Amino acid sequence: MIGRSANLLIPFVVGGLFGVSADTDAVFLALGILVLFTGVFTWAVEAVMVPFIAKLRAKGEAKVAAFVGAVLFWSALGVLASCIVLLALAKALLALLTSLSVDTINLTYVLLLELSPVLLLVMFSSVLSGTLNAYRIFWAPAASTTLAVVVVIGATCLGKGEIGVHAVALGYVAGELCRLLFLLGVLRKRGIGPIRLTLERGETLREFLQLSFYMIVGMAVAGLPPLINRMIASNAGPGSVSIVEYAEKMFYIPAGLLGSGFLTVVLTHWSLNFQETDAEKLRDNVYLTIRLLAGGALIASLVLYALRYPLVSLALGWGRIPQESLRQVAQLYGVYLLGLLPNTIGLVFGRAHLVLRNTRVLLETALVGVGALLLLNALLVPRFGLTGIAMATAGCYTAYAAYLFWTLKKALRTHLIKQFVEQEPSRET
Repeated sequence: MIGRSANLLIPFVVGGLFGVSADTDAVFLALGILVLFTGVFTWAVEAVMVPFIAKLRAKGEAKVAAFVGAVLFWSALGVLASCIVLLALAKALLALLTSLSVDTINLTYVLLLELSPVLLLVMFSSVLSGTLNAYRIFWAPAASTTLAVVVVIGATCLGKGEIGVHAVALGYVAGELCRLLFLLGVLRKRGIGPIRLTLERGETLREFLQLSFYMIVGMAVAGLPPLINRMIASNAGPGSVSIVEYAEKMFYIPAGLLGSGFLTVVLTHWSLNFQETDAEKLRDNVYLTIRLLAGGALIASLVLYALRYPLVSLALGWGRIPQESLRQVAQLYGVYLLGLLPNTIGLVFGRAHLVLRNTRVLLETALVGVGALLLLNALLVPRFGLTGIAMATAGCYTAYAAYLFWTLKKALRTHLIKQFVEQEPSRET
């Protein structure tokens, strides 16, 4: 939880150091594209690995090390291919899909080039983090993320005067490299391994890649809303992308505290318990978690809405952002908070689908959410401007939660019927 939330500090440091301008728009567009790709591995590969490693541990550490090495090799090939495609198409797509000036587009592309090594580094770190989570060594991934954030912030502050916003890209590369080295050190000390890149393609790996495919494509689609929002915001003039970024990251702080970090731990426990119990126990755990987190999300939404102006001033008022822009950020933040409750509920349902290895549903859910976002943006942005983007995002989270709930009910019913049929012959004997 600490690790996920620490990563959200970076935009506020960038805002304080560089303010609201076309240059910060370029930074956040480049980071938005980067997050779209890195998020695939941070969430998809890391999360999908946990149930597989939980099962392989019973066969010995050598099996786990071989599986992790194979995942690293084949994932690296996928990342390199994605990076080539990204850099080949980025500039043309930015010109086509945004209203940025030529100079801003060029700066965005240069920042993408500088950030490209982060894709491979994040992939390696995500695989290692998933491995450690499966061993219930939760502190190490969180500590590694915090270490990376400290390096990014330090490099940005030190390089601001000499290389400007390019210091942000340099900091990300240095931070992810430090994170990877830290995770490797923890694995070695814990005696997990040795892990080596391998071409091995066993049945477990094929099943993993098949399940990961739906998760990866699903997460890629699910990662589109923030990027879509930034591209739409670019039509409102210089600095608008940055304002949307700051408001969104303010929202992600409570969303991350309520859901992401806690549910990483929950996924491991649910996966291990599911091997020993049944779907009925998983259902009870899901609904208990929903009741706990939903109450917290509702209370947090009301309190944060009441405090939105002082909180934004505390986070961003210390730097170069003018008061009018701070008021815009606070207004958008209040609207984003409408999505806190459905986002939290959707995260719980999504983790339950992962335990059931039902990753195809996550792809379907992402498509539903993006469709809802595009429709709502088309209806709301012409009338409400940037506020319409925040309203559309809250609607997107609601669509996610509703679809995940409906599909989870069907999946659990199917598993319960299957278990009943399997148990019936033993009862007769």
